[in-house]
Amino acid sequence: EAGDDQHLLQPAPSFYSAAFRKSSGEEDQSLLNSDSKKSMGIEFGSASDAAGRGHELETSSCSGKFGRGIKWIQMLQEDYGGKLLVALVIVQHLTKGFAMSWVGNALNYYFRDIGGITSSTIQTYTAVIMTPWCIKGVLGLLSDTVTINGYHKGPWITMSTIGYVGAGLYVGMARIHAISLFSAILCLLMMQLHIAWSDLLTEAKYSERIRNRPEHGSDLISFVWGGLSVAQLLAVGTVGFLIESFGAKHVFTLSVIPCALGIVP
Repeated sequence: EAGDDQHLLQPAPSFYSAAFRKSSGEEDQSLLNSDSKKSMGIEFGSASDAAGRGHELETSSCSGKFGRGIKWIQMLQEDYGGKLLVALVIVQHLTKGFAMSWVGNALNYYFRDIGGITSSTIQTYTAVIMTPWCIKGVLGLLSDTVTINGYHKGPWITMSTIGYVGAGLYVGMARIHAISLFSAILCLLMMQLHIAWSDLLTEAKYSERIRNRPEHGSDLISFVWGGLSVAQLLAVGTVGFLIESFGAKHVFTLSVIPCALGIVP
């Protein structure tokens, strides 16, 4: 009986096994967490150390992405030339991205400021102004067949840039009713001619380079269209403020600034 009582006073074996498993599991998990932190180099002595280490990791991550971006640009420069990249930034990003978005969104407000023009008539005028985009084939044929000092593209971009600057300043700085409607439409047509023509010529140039060096052709396309999308987004986000603050016609004047750089290529 005494032996039976002694047996009853002892805890059940399952109690020991459960407690042992729990203790062992906690120790193993603690050791695992400690080893993993040491292997990752993020063992912290305090909460402030953890915060400082997290800031360092974030900073190094940002600097790493920036460094990869610089290397990516350098790779494109080595393969396709720095002059081509500059021309693409000026024409595709600044001219087609910023200037075209500014001018396109300001057209309706400019005609409304003139007054006495119906919506259907404004659409007709806009279609006439955008005509150069419909005759890009003719513009390409002209630049391919007619050379200026042996060059097919550069002189045409330069001359159309000068035309854009003159037309943009004239229609933008003149009083609304000081110039005729025909003159205003002609100036806006000249501005679109420059954008369409320079866009066509630069597209032909980087397509030629991609044919010669196709290894990173997709990277060059991403450079062109990525920058163009960002520029258009920024232009659309700022054109409303410009129209409200300065008026629609002064948007044409401001668009001269990025387009004037087209003389560089």
